[in-house]
Amino acid sequence: MSSQYPLKANDVKGRPLVVGDWVRVAVLPDIAALDRHAKRAFCFALGKTFRIDSFDRYGHAELDLSRKLGSFETIWVEPAFLSRSRAVRRTDI
Repeated sequence: MSSQYPLKANDVKGRPLVVGDWVRVAVLPDIAALDRHAKRAFCFALGKTFRIDSFDRYGHAELDLSRKLGSFETIWVEPAFLSRSRAVRRTDI
């Protein structure tokens, strides 16, 4: 049995994502088992844009909600639930 992790860093439309890209949270993951605080953070993020700060070892994108939420909050989201709204500038070396 092969592992599904790490997740591919592709958005909901199959476009590749990298650290620094701006993404919109397009789909909510299953949040039923989360506590009230976490549910609120995910619901707040839906439809808003954030910059990808990093990817964890499983392939989840780290999104910092602090600037838009007003308090320290970070969520980790599967790339398939995101839609790239602006790619980070990639320069040719």
